[in-house]
Amino acid sequence: MNCLNEIYFSDQYFLSGASCTSNNDITIKYTPENKNTKIYSFTFIFQIVAALPADYTLKSIVEINNVSYQSDMGYYTEQNNGYSFNQNGVYQQSQNVDSLTLKITPFNRNIGNQYQIYLQKLVLIVQLCQINCSQCDSNQLCLQCYPGYYLQQKTNQCVTSCDYNQFVNQLSQCQSCDPGCKTCKGPYPNNCLSCNIGLYYNQTTQQCICDPTCQTCDGPSQTNCLSCSSGLYYQQAAKQCVQSCNQNQFPNQQLQQCQSCDQSCASCDGKDPNNCLSCYPNTFLYNKNCVSLCPNGFQSNFTAHTCDSCQNYWSLQCNPCYASCKKCDQSQIQNQQCQTCYNETRQIDVQSKKCLCKNQNDTRNIFYQCSYENIAVIDAKLSSTSPQLSIDLGSPLMNIISNTPQSLCSQIFDQTTLGLLGLDSQCEINGNRILVNLSDSSTIMENNSINFLPNKLQFIDYTGTFINIFYRNITFQEYPGIPQLQFSYNHIENSCNSINITLYNIQNDAGRKFMSLNWTLIQIVGSISSEQQESIKEILLKASQIKNTSLIIDPKFIPPNINITIQFSYLLKVNQAGSQMFTIIYQKQKFIRINYQQSLYPPIYRSMSLSFYFQFYTEICELGHITFFNEPVDLQLVSNQLQKESLIQYNQTSFQYDILSYSLASNQTFNMSLILNLSSDSNITTIQNISVNIQITDLYLQIIGGSSLVLGYQNQMVLNTESRDYEIQDPNSASNINFSWKCNSLSSNDHICYDYQNKQIQLQQGVRNISFPAKTFQPYTAIQITVIGQKDSRQSNFTTTCIFTELDIPPLNILYIAASTNRKINLNDDLNFQINYGENVSSDYLSYAGAILYDNNPVAAIKFDYFQVRFRIWNYFQNIDPSKPTLQIRFSVYNPLFVMPSLSTVSIQINIPPQNCVLSINPLQGIALETIFQIQLLNCTDEDLPLTYQFFYYNSADDAHQELISPWNILRRQIQDQTIKNLIQTVLPNGNLVVMVQVMDSYLGVYNTSSIIQVQDQNKSADEYYKLVNQLTSQTLQSSNIQVTNQLVILSIIAEDISKNNNFHSK
Repeated sequence: MNCLNEIYFSDQYFLSGASCTSNNDITIKYTPENKNTKIYSFTFIFQIVAALPADYTLKSIVEINNVSYQSDMGYYTEQNNGYSFNQNGVYQQSQNVDSLTLKITPFNRNIGNQYQIYLQKLVLIVQLCQINCSQCDSNQLCLQCYPGYYLQQKTNQCVTSCDYNQFVNQLSQCQSCDPGCKTCKGPYPNNCLSCNIGLYYNQTTQQCICDPTCQTCDGPSQTNCLSCSSGLYYQQAAKQCVQSCNQNQFPNQQLQQCQSCDQSCASCDGKDPNNCLSCYPNTFLYNKNCVSLCPNGFQSNFTAHTCDSCQNYWSLQCNPCYASCKKCDQSQIQNQQCQTCYNETRQIDVQSKKCLCKNQNDTRNIFYQCSYENIAVIDAKLSSTSPQLSIDLGSPLMNIISNTPQSLCSQIFDQTTLGLLGLDSQCEINGNRILVNLSDSSTIMENNSINFLPNKLQFIDYTGTFINIFYRNITFQEYPGIPQLQFSYNHIENSCNSINITLYNIQNDAGRKFMSLNWTLIQIVGSISSEQQESIKEILLKASQIKNTSLIIDPKFIPPNINITIQFSYLLKVNQAGSQMFTIIYQKQKFIRINYQQSLYPPIYRSMSLSFYFQFYTEICELGHITFFNEPVDLQLVSNQLQKESLIQYNQTSFQYDILSYSLASNQTFNMSLILNLSSDSNITTIQNISVNIQITDLYLQIIGGSSLVLGYQNQMVLNTESRDYEIQDPNSASNINFSWKCNSLSSNDHICYDYQNKQIQLQQGVRNISFPAKTFQPYTAIQITVIGQKDSRQSNFTTTCIFTELDIPPLNILYIAASTNRKINLNDDLNFQINYGENVSSDYLSYAGAILYDNNPVAAIKFDYFQVRFRIWNYFQNIDPSKPTLQIRFSVYNPLFVMPSLSTVSIQINIPPQNCVLSINPLQGIALETIFQIQLLNCTDEDLPLTYQFFYYNSADDAHQELISPWNILRRQIQDQTIKNLIQTVLPNGNLVVMVQVMDSYLGVYNTSSIIQVQDQNKSADEYYKLVNQLTSQTLQSSNIQVTNQLVILSIIAEDISKNNNFHSK
């Protein structure tokens, strides 16, 4: 090369030289150091600078290994300094040459002048093949080697010899033998010269083989295996490879062998006793062990020989061991001993071999877990005698603050459980227990689950932890006994009457009644149409749907002269089921109907006169149509105390029987029967039985002046009595009452009465009046004087409290005359009292006052300005406890001439109105003028019988409320006037009506209750509606079996419904 000198030119360094001119070529030669190395590709870049003007057509030429290349670029001027440069580049691949010779000709033509040439850039980049490779590609992968070398394809190198399991092919390449060959002479399986270890060499075929099941072998057959192919397992005894091991073996995946299970396992996945997969008969798989007894909480499956997790884990099959154990053996069961425990809550006592609870409070041993820290074991039992659920958690619970017992329930139970308990049930935490008083809406039964909200309850001993795990949350039912259901019905019923089957008593239901019930028509013997039969079935279906325990079938649905059998089946909430059958003979014949009223109701004494008024008429009925007759009857009155009376061919429809006072014996039951039979047919008869208890009258006895006297100690005290025995008819006859007196001091500790000299008072006995000299008692002394009247077995007493003041205060006498002896008072009765104070005392300066005392406590004050007073207790006090029906009214008169007022107290016996009434309306919704509503007031209790009933409705709840505010503005509508029947059936007008039923006892004590029902309008056109109205009106007016008052009620209801249908008014 003639340009090897470094020359500084034009502020830069270049390569140049004396002979480095434009008329001389520049030659460069490159040869790799190793002679057996080929050049695959090269890149050659150079840049020439010459001191000549720009000439774009003047270009350089480069010749590489005798191949010429002309640059694409001519000489360009750089920075207008008179010099030009030319840049060239050549890239060539796939050369595979031994060396490069590069010749640069600066100009491609002779321009007449010689110019100095400077090389600014001269770059040669070569890509070499591997050593001994005579040909390669762009990735330097060898394609062919020099002679005497072989291409090793695994390493892409040229080698002098191939590996032991290779041979040299025709392309001088190292090629692998068949995988079975250790050495070979060709690529095929029958080119083997020797075999790899584990393969058998067949010299005849020159192949290395094993049976396909064998991975290694020592012979050609499937019984010559030494190891197995993938997915197969080695049976060492048979030297075979199998897909699955024997039943009592397991496949060792690591060794790829079949190995024997533990002797306790029928099958397994390992060699140890805890590797079992199945078990032999009479043993069961639990946690991969074969056990003779399953742990508590698991059930023995004798088919699969497994311990199956129990759903009903409280059953005996799921608890073969003692309840507190986890595992046990057969010998430990009788001794309540265990092998292991569930260690979350229990631990084994080594000495007794019992599982003891870690919480010492829980000693129940009812389950294999116990209550401890955040775990609770529940013992939930439904009572057999009352509607209560008791949930025992085994350890005292922290109380939870709640506003009401109902809200406590919602704080601890989830929504599903609340739905079972009933949203109005009440909860209480009491020690270990949660007590739930169940309401009628509760539907929880035996085997229902109870779910608690987590993190709400805490044990007192573990206050830092909330309970969030609950076991045994299932409900158990204490056995209530066999259910006893009592129904009232007539086995033989006249076609004038409804069929009425009513449940009136149920026992052994824990007070919880029915979960479900069903009325079913079993059989009808006799002539009946399919439509009538379907109507009866529909009535039974509706009664079943609303769980009605009273079944009433109107006569209009029942043809006469049939036998009908009805079944009542039920499921009680105490999980007891049963059924009862009723067969009723429904026959058509004349029927004498009797109604009666009596003049007096209990209590009744022999001193009272008593009258009975009877009404009777004859009727015959078919499908609700009644035909009335007035036929002569033969009448008999038979009683146990009075003479028999008989009337033949009696033509009237009423009869009154009067009993004079003192005609009946006291302390006995007066039984009377009115027997009627048709004069024309003595077989048609009706008996009305009446029983009246004639009570013996208490001795009437009181001290004149009342039960409280304020006396002046300076005056003589005289106590006079009033008495009478009302069992004696003549009031002037001697009563022969024996009197005795007692004195009790309220001022001394020993309660003995002493005079002013501190001597014990001696009372005269056997007299009706006693007296004390003036100044017998000290002032401010309080004593009680009791007079006792005794006659035969009767005894009465009256006590008056005497308070002695320092003044001779005039006595205060209260005159209260009751309507009858021993009469009880209603709270809303008008009470009239007359106050007698002293003699010749002007009332101008007297002050009157009174107080009502209940349970010995003042509850109201009464102010009045005159010696006569009239008031109602209701206006002052209403909260009477039925078990304490007595209150006192204390009167006082203050005379300013005396220091102390005069006092007197009167006791009043309050009449308690009927109690425990339940209003039943069936159905609770219907269609105006179409649906027959059955309204009944059930279960009313009262000692003052008989009870009478009235039925009303309000058009809205606002009307009912307005009448309470303004009672003089009567907005109610009467459906039925006073009657002794507690049930009516009626149609009603449309609207959201308030139905009210009022019940009254013989002392006029009133109780009423109401319920809202929805009555929809007819949803008919005007023509259809008025057609229905006309039809109902005609039926009502033409019906001979409806009394006039009831006709008026039905017509009023029709009129009310018409008035509400405003959309029809214009039409």
